Amino acid sequence: MADLSAVSENILLAAQSLGLGSVWVGGWPNEDRIQGLAREFGLPEHIIPVSILPIGYPAEQPAPKDKWAPEKVHWNGY
Repeated sequence: MADLSAVSENILLAAQSLGLGSVWVGGWPNEDRIQGLAREFGLPEHIIPVSILPIGYPAEQPAPKDKWAPEKVHWNGY
């Protein structure tokens, strides 16, 4: 799962660098989502959909959100 997560993040970054928009839509470990994605895409039983990454041209370009919170940073201890 870690490898698939890393690959997904790299695809998201590559899409962004090309001026495309994308979003990580999780499947695993939610069994309902896994079954729904498998059914929607006609996946064989041995394939477990971890996530899907819809990619396209964004309709808008919202400003980045500032999520910096110094109280959440800990140096050399918690």
